Amino acid sequence: MSDSMAPPPLGGEPAPPGRDDELLRLVAHLQRAREAERAAIARQLHDELGGLFTAAKLDATRLRMRLQSGQPAPSSAKKQQPGDDADVLYRDAADRLSHLIEMLNAGVQFKRRLVEVLMPSSLTHLGLVPALERLIEMQREEPSLEVDHALSNVELAPAARLTAYRAAEEGLANVRRHARAAHVHVDLRVDGGHAVLEVADDGLGFDPEGPSSGGYGLLAMRVRVQADGGRMAIISRPGQGTRLSVWLPLAEAPASGFSAGAD
Repeated sequence: MSDSMAPPPLGGEPAPPGRDDELLRLVAHLQRAREAERAAIARQLHDELGGLFTAAKLDATRLRMRLQSGQPAPSSAKKQQPGDDADVLYRDAADRLSHLIEMLNAGVQFKRRLVEVLMPSSLTHLGLVPALERLIEMQREEPSLEVDHALSNVELAPAARLTAYRAAEEGLANVRRHARAAHVHVDLRVDGGHAVLEVADDGLGFDPEGPSSGGYGLLAMRVRVQADGGRMAIISRPGQGTRLSVWLPLAEAPASGFSAGAD
């Protein structure tokens, strides 16, 4: 992608009319409601499905250890007769239990991935940069796509922080689905009073003014960014890759609890 294609500057856009303000507030409310619903589903998956998988895994592990030690379960000990080929049965049962434990492990990992998609725990507990690093690491599971990043710590309000994460998620998803790119770069930095998130790839590119200038995902993301007081721009040309840029206002520093004249 050409380096001369700089993102458009902030400012200069007229304030939307009153009805547009109401629309933005409605969209922001719907987005918050959706995120609250996702968080509730994530908690239920973690508490209920996670507990079920863990209990099943512990039971299967105990049974496998007992079979491998050559000691039958108490319920079957009295039925054991001399000359029975118990070792074969134990080995077969142990193999089956090993497979069961592998499936349970896969189920636990699936649950963790699903919870992370619904409400990224790393974003809640660690912050935006570690959450983006984890998201980027997941993209590296695609061997044909090289992903690198330059991420700086930025101070954003919680809603804007989640918006930045979702913007990166949407941008990377579009790269995987449409760009046929070999390389993608994710950048997070401070520029004046804004945090700037960019996802740039070297893929097919497209005409942003054309009829296929993006689906509902990008449209919804643009409205979401605007509802958080920011701006989104897409710069692309056929054959020259695509750059998704998002500006979000930095969070205001909390007022100090000390006055200049305090003792």
